[in-house]
Amino acid sequence: LGKSRKRTLDSFSALKTQKPRTVYDAKRSKPGIPKKKKPADWVKMKDLDSSEQERVVKKWHSLIQPDNQEGSSPYSLEDKRFQVFVAARIHARCQEPAVRRAMQALNEAMPITVEQFATRAKQEDIANAIKNLQFFRVKAKELCTAAQQLKSNHHSKVPEDERDLKQLMGIGPCLSDLLAFVNTRERHQQQDEGPAQELR
Repeated sequence: LGKSRKRTLDSFSALKTQKPRTVYDAKRSKPGIPKKKKPADWVKMKDLDSSEQERVVKKWHSLIQPDNQEGSSPYSLEDKRFQVFVAARIHARCQEPAVRRAMQALNEAMPITVEQFATRAKQEDIANAIKNLQFFRVKAKELCTAAQQLKSNHHSKVPEDERDLKQLMGIGPCLSDLLAFVNTRERHQQQDEGPAQELR
């Protein structure tokens, strides 16, 4: 990525991997001189303007599984928040249409809930449902592990705090910043109440 162009959290190719340091690099570095902190190569959600924030929030909430034919949702608020978590994790290095297909396939294969992913679903069944995505086996494994962490450490609820989010399998600084903004309970309630609600 060029210096003049930063990603927003709405673009989901993985972060650039850093080149491993060599023995030569280690010898060349001067002891006692603190390294400059490398700036993040994405724009944090809080730094986007309000219209862009709203667009990103609506995009992610649109990945929640739709209501049934009777107009009611079989999922609770916490289930919907977990679905946004799942969508964010499987979105890495994938285009949005592919992620939407994967989320639909997951929903047809099993309920997308913490309980299902943590204790009932088999890793290979999750992988099979999202096999149209890159690294689908790794993503399935990490989703199972993250769901177990949520069940054991967070009462089966996706945390809202960035620090807690980063403790979950597969979630780094970029996704934790995104989820801490778009996936709060308040944000879900605002989206449910309609566009008249302003983002804070």
